[in-house]
Parts: sequence; structure tokens; C-alpha cells
Amino acid sequence: MLALPSYSAVADTRGTLTVTVVCDRPNERAILRLDAPLARPVSGGDLLMPLTNARNQTVMVRLMGGSLWQRGTPLQGSGVVSLPVLAEANQWNGLGYFSATITLSLQPTASGSTALNPASFASDPLNFANPLPAGSQNESLP
Repeated sequence: MLALPSYSAVADTRGTLTVTVVCDRPNERAILRLDAPLARPVSGGDLLMPLTNARNQTVMVRLMGGSLWQRGTPLQGSGVVSLPVLAEANQWNGLGYFSATITLSLQPTASGSTALNPASFASDPLNFANPLPAGSQNESLP
């Protein structure tokens, strides 16, 4: 789930990408990987990713520590993992829906099944003009 308030270019906007992982056994191990084709590594292990609207205008977001998820984050047992998201101020690039495609995959490192819960995200893009409704799930990063 992506929780990110409405973006305003006058101030940074912070949010969180949260993933619930459900394993069959408490000690089961897996690797969580993030694939964001347009994201590029920047200092501090972050990923910088462009979000684009229908008019091809771009807003950049920083996935704080995202390079760890891109390389693969080891997990053990069920739980919740979170990744801070930052849309920095002074990006004056229009209003509307901005989106980017990301894929999260979970690969077991031992026998048994491991699954992301929810297994897939809704396809609604994030609307920078309005806050994301509480409890919504989003495939597009902010």
C-alpha cells in the first residue's frame, strides 16, 4: 500500500510504501525485490524515480533506501516492511494523476510457498491533486 498525502510544490511531501508479507511457516525465508525500470540509484542507497502524467509532465520521487529493495531484501517469517517515499518541493509540473510502474516480487529461499498479501495492487494511479483514500492500495508510485 502506498500512503502519500497530496503533493504541493511549496513543501516536501513524505509517505510510505508498505508491503505485508505472509509466509506459511514462521521461520520461512524469502527475498523481496523491487523492480522500477525508470528508477535510478542516487546517494545514500535511495532510488530516484520519475512519475509522469498524461501531458508528459514529470515529478520526481525518492524511494528512501530503495536500492536495498532493488537488490533484494531478505525476510524471515510473516510481517510488514516499509519504504519511506519523498516528493521534494519546488517541482512545478502541473496537476493531476502522476504514475510509474513498479513490480514487487517475493522469492522463497527455501522450500514452501511465500506470497505477498495482497498479491497484486489496484491499478488506480495516485492523484497529486487529492490525498490517497485511507486503506487504498496502489500499483503506481506516487
